[in-house]
Parts: sequence; C-alpha cells; structure tokens
Amino acid sequence: MAVTWARKIWDGREGGGDLSGSITHTQLYRVRTDNRFDDQVTVLQAAALPFLGQPYPNDPSSYCNSLRARNEGASPYFWTVTATYSNEREASDSPLDDPIEYQWATEQFQEVADTDRNGQGIVNSAGDPFDPPIMRDNSRRTVTITSNEAFVPTWILSYQDAVNSDAINVDGLSVAAGQAKCQQVSVSPIRQRNDVTFRIVTLTIHLNNDGWGFKILDQGFRERDDDNKLQQITNEADGSEPTAPVLLDGSGKAQTDPTVASAVFLDYDIYPSLSFAALPGISG
Repeated sequence: MAVTWARKIWDGREGGGDLSGSITHTQLYRVRTDNRFDDQVTVLQAAALPFLGQPYPNDPSSYCNSLRARNEGASPYFWTVTATYSNEREASDSPLDDPIEYQWATEQFQEVADTDRNGQGIVNSAGDPFDPPIMRDNSRRTVTITSNEAFVPTWILSYQDAVNSDAINVDGLSVAAGQAKCQQVSVSPIRQRNDVTFRIVTLTIHLNNDGWGFKILDQGFRERDDDNKLQQITNEADGSEPTAPVLLDGSGKAQTDPTVASAVFLDYDIYPSLSFAALPGISG
C-alpha cells in the first residue's frame, strides 16, 4: 500500500490578504495510491506534498498550516490534497516559544544644518556660521522588536543608549557597525499563559546611516601657539579680540583666511559601543 504518484494541479489555487495583514495561500495536489483500501494517512505521506511549517515558495513569510486529503469518490485510488498557508502564527503552549515580532517605522525631526550634502560647512562668505542656524528635516528608520522573556533582561541597564560595535542583522536587514542605537526599552507586568509566567519586552532600535558620532564646528576665541600653549585670538591689524568665535583649522590654530570650504568639523564618539548579540531578535 503506497502512493504511486502525486503532482500539483492548477484548479483550485487561490490566495489573498486583508487589511489586518493576514495573508493566505491555497495549493492543490492530486495523489494516486495503488490500493483501494489506502486512506488519508497513506496519502498525506506522499513525498511531493509540503510538510507542515514549510514556507510558501513565493512568500517565505507564510507557512503551511494545514494539509487535508479528500477521496475523489469516482475512484478509491485518486485523492485531492489541499495545502493551506498563512502568515499568522498560533500561540504555542509556552509563551517563551512565541516568535519574535518586528515593526518598522520612520522618525522625523529637525536638526541644525551645519554641513551640506557634500560635507562642506554651511557658513557665510566670511566663514562664520549663520545665527540663527539653518534648520532642515531629517528622518531615521526605526525597528521595534517584541519578544517574550522569562525575566527582566539583564542587559536593560548596560545597553542604555548603546551603539552597535559590530555589524548586525535585524529582520533580514544588514546594519553596519555604529549605525544602530538602543533607543527605548519597555517591559510589561508579569503575564501568564498555560501556567508559564513571562514578560513582554519591547526594544526600539533607531538606525542612522551616518552613524551616531557627534560632529561640531571647530571654532573658538583661543588658539594654540607654536609652543602648544593657549592664547587669546587677536586681530593682527589692531590687536582687538574677536566678538564671535573664529574658525579653527583642526589643530588648534585660527584660520587666517576662513572660507566655506575650509570649515573643519570635529568628530566625537559620545555613546557606549557594545555588541548587540545579547539583544533579542538581533544576530551578528
């Protein structure tokens, strides 16, 4: 008693989705056995059929969640098998085994425009920054990761405002070192399901293509002399002191002929840098 052949059939294929985000697919197979007494147990063992949990070929977010075999009636040897797929997951017995969920969004804000798109300083023709400064829109991608945890995670304090020290993978997206920042963490009250206690941990990561280093225009009222000692900047013509910060050259000396192109910006790493491998839903 065995299956002699099984193949997909075109009739009956369907699929779709709705506003809730639910997606379903249906695929039909025709199966023939070699014994009139074969039942659905034998039919569902056909190698050509998908297995429960197998991703749908053209939609890896949907998994096979049902296999149904029905005898065609006109012959005891021929069966129709219906495979259904869905992107919805049923809650497992243990909440700690529930899949991690990802939610992507965009955060928009305004910032001081101190450099243009080519990295040149935005200053006036004399080399001074504008007052008030020019503002511009900026935006960042954010990803919120939700997981069930047995306890309050041990990393919750040490990862405050931390930046990833190594390249990571989040929900299939590669993120370079220094681009991800641990922005917000929330932990739910204790929950219980099937006698298992757990907490829902929500972690929000902000992504910055330019990294999380801090840039600031190199300017001031003092400079370093040839002996590396600080001294007040003065006008060579009359010895007067400047009334506004003077552009510096990146080595502590005042620029003698400042221009837009000569503006220097200093880089500072102001956030802790840690491996994100300990965080839920993130891999190296």
